[in-house]
Amino acid sequence: MEDKIKKKNKILESQEFMIFIFIIVVSIVFAVISDNFSSPSNIQLIFSQVAINGICTIGVSMVVFLGGIDLSSGSILSLCAACSGMIVNSDMPLVVTILCSVLIGMCCGLLNGFLVARLRIPPIIATLASMNIIRGLAIIVTGGDWITGFPKSFNGIGQGRVFGLPIPFLIFLAVTALAAILFRYVNIGRKIYAVGGNIAAAELAGLNVVRIKLFAYILCGATIGLAGTIYASMVGTISASTTGSSLGFQILAAALIGGLSINGGKGTVLGSFLGVVLLGVIKNGLILSKVSEYWIDAVTGSVILIALAINAVQIIRRQRRITIS
Repeated sequence: MEDKIKKKNKILESQEFMIFIFIIVVSIVFAVISDNFSSPSNIQLIFSQVAINGICTIGVSMVVFLGGIDLSSGSILSLCAACSGMIVNSDMPLVVTILCSVLIGMCCGLLNGFLVARLRIPPIIATLASMNIIRGLAIIVTGGDWITGFPKSFNGIGQGRVFGLPIPFLIFLAVTALAAILFRYVNIGRKIYAVGGNIAAAELAGLNVVRIKLFAYILCGATIGLAGTIYASMVGTISASTTGSSLGFQILAAALIGGLSINGGKGTVLGSFLGVVLLGVIKNGLILSKVSEYWIDAVTGSVILIALAINAVQIIRRQRRITIS
């Protein structure tokens, strides 16, 4: 009985539960403000809107679990989306297009991993540099031109539906599930948590920290590469200079709101998923409420501060209980 009570309290005090409740409350508020918010078509729109950011956030979360950061995610998305469009326009099969995009993303992740793990450059500086390198490469590859005119079969991935749900959102769910399995049941996933929790202890335990960091950054790049193909299919036109320009901030916001720590070793894949959904609901609700676009970033920043404050309060409460007991 006592174990059940402890388990229940743990769930109720978790960051994920708080976010879930917040999503419900915010949804109710926007449903009252706007009649269109709760309509089936708008719910489907929200699912579509959060898919790309969501897939990328799950990928970047793997790096954040390590105590790292990836500011180059938007540039990687731009390069992969542009290359996907160019490849599919060359009459290459869809499978080849996806594999090429994922491979390009992995190469970008390898670059970041090499800079961070091998050269020991601080992640924020390394990925800031690679962000500009990859963005420039994307513009060079496309010649600064818009990439468009994709086949209808390709656009079907980003714009199609299965059982009434957008295909990109279903892929987001699948990526989330696979990532959750990785960190819960696969050895390398647990090692990533261990490195993020205490890198010195991980090294003393014999873990190959460099290899683990490389794996996390490569997997992050692969995930963004997949998102790049889906994004190109969804929007139908790609501009290498602007695609994903604000993605890095949105991903970091979703991860922090989801309970992840910049210091690593904390948070869950479910938290990242819920963080993305919460931001998507807020953004959609503000747009329907005819709030100025300039306020959306301000509201997002405020939500981050609230999430961090709640997390800090929870940590203090846990520490007090440990002290009392």
